[in-house]
Amino acid sequence: MTEPEFSAALSSGAIKSEDSAATEPEGGAPTPVTQSYSLAQFVPILLQLQSTQSYLTAAPTYVPQTFQEQIQFVYTGGKYYLYLYINNQWNSIALSAPSMVFGTSGRFGGGGVVTVTNSAITTSSVIIFSRNFAGGTLGEINIFSQSAGSVTFSSSSSTDTSSLNYLILNP
Repeated sequence: MTEPEFSAALSSGAIKSEDSAATEPEGGAPTPVTQSYSLAQFVPILLQLQSTQSYLTAAPTYVPQTFQEQIQFVYTGGKYYLYLYINNQWNSIALSAPSMVFGTSGRFGGGGVVTVTNSAITTSSVIIFSRNFAGGTLGEINIFSQSAGSVTFSSSSSTDTSSLNYLILNP
């Protein structure tokens, strides 16, 4: 809505404007505004982030149309980069190979658990994961435990037979 449209709507009575003085208590401090959010508002974004995303072989040059497109992984002949679209430009973060490991887990077994062993995993590793292959009755996937050399993922479904893609980052 442009300013002239707003002024016309205000003068016709189609919209009302609050008087800021009327909302201030006697002490002069404005009344705090509180907003509540429902998880349902964020479900579409969370579902997009959960989907499988492939990597690029060159730096992105396009303008992303969705939130998910604003996050891109790039592999260029032995070097890994994380590209984020911020402030109308692509920004890259170089990820060095010793501090980062990509992989795919085996399938969840009985009880909805799968363990990944890798010497790059530490107790302070940041582990990003997504479903690689969906199988069985899908459940919510979480990191159940993490220790030096291994991480165990669990599914809320004991019959989940999915496999995972994972990225281990060591700051």
